[in-house]
Amino acid sequence: MLGKKSKLVIFFLMVISIITFISILGENHRIEGIVTNYFNQLKNGNYLVNCKHHNNHAATTNDVEQCMDQNFLIELSLLKHYQLLDNNDYIVYIKPDLFWIPYITQSKINVDIQLFNKTQEDSILFSSKKLDNPVKKAFEIERVNGVWKISGVQFNDKKWHQTYNELKENITLNQYIERRGEQLALKEILIQKNSSAIDKKLLRFSLYKLNTFLK
Repeated sequence: MLGKKSKLVIFFLMVISIITFISILGENHRIEGIVTNYFNQLKNGNYLVNCKHHNNHAATTNDVEQCMDQNFLIELSLLKHYQLLDNNDYIVYIKPDLFWIPYITQSKINVDIQLFNKTQEDSILFSSKKLDNPVKKAFEIERVNGVWKISGVQFNDKKWHQTYNELKENITLNQYIERRGEQLALKEILIQKNSSAIDKKLLRFSLYKLNTFLK
């Protein structure tokens, strides 16, 4: 039979194991949280999210604008990819490609994502197969100095990449406002009730750029 000391050692080892597991589980949830927060920010119209150049005095205006443009096109292309352009709200589900364990797995994780209509949320929550049509390895998440962050966007999915490139080529991002040196020039804006979903989103994005410029 085990002595009291042996039982105490086993008990403390079990406690330490449980605490360690909970801590690792929390780190893995943070990976999903980083991507979820990124899309929540985009959904709320904050296209400066994840722009490392923002508030950096050494950064040029073009750096910040290019980051905002990319964020806008990423969201727009995914909405089009999942036929959600007419939806004002959506939810995103994330699936990391591995379970992170310190000192064993690498500090970079790839995540699959899939966007859904908000009205589908209840049925999805009780589904055993949430990601039936994901964009594979869409984002690379990296752990730097103990903090997880989005380190890159990866266009491994050919169909999504094609949609992104088509939008990038066909949308005139300066349709409503144009940068002229350190100034922004407003162009003539004609708004129609039957404007396309893309036109409406582009107008909102342009107004966001203008508001950001005035701050």
